Amino acid sequence: MATVRRRRGEWVIDYYDEKKQRHIFQVESQEEGFKRLAEIEASGRKAPNKQTFKEYGEWWLKNCAKGIIKESTYEEYDRALESHLYPVFGSKLMTKIKRSDVREFVTGKINGSEGRNNKGLSRSSIRNILAPMRAMFNQMIEDEEFNFNPAANIGKLNKKKESNG
Repeated sequence: MATVRRRRGEWVIDYYDEKKQRHIFQVESQEEGFKRLAEIEASGRKAPNKQTFKEYGEWWLKNCAKGIIKESTYEEYDRALESHLYPVFGSKLMTKIKRSDVREFVTGKINGSEGRNNKGLSRSSIRNILAPMRAMFNQMIEDEEFNFNPAANIGKLNKKKESNG
């Protein structure tokens, strides 16, 4: 339960986070308290991740992928990030990437909107491009910084290409 209340003559926000730890913050007014409480609840009662896709991707490659996956897979992930994902998602905050953004990206790759003789990429190429993105969001979920993976199960869009051609 989260509340904005008076405590010892001062306005405070009083809430429990997802780990059942109590937090009490002093605020200037009741109105400010309600605004701040809304922000806290919107972010899942924890500080939001303020990293861009590129910043998180570079951190993830260095700290989570390196040494865990094969060197050839690491190089493929790095290539996919640099060539395909960073140009589109690089400057967006990780928490602002939506499933619709990923869907739009995949549709562009299927339809070949990159000027590649209007031929789209194959299903396996798109799956390989999305692999590091899915892994990055899975890492955020594991670290409890995010609650869903917008790049998961996008393969359904990919199958439409084969039925059309």
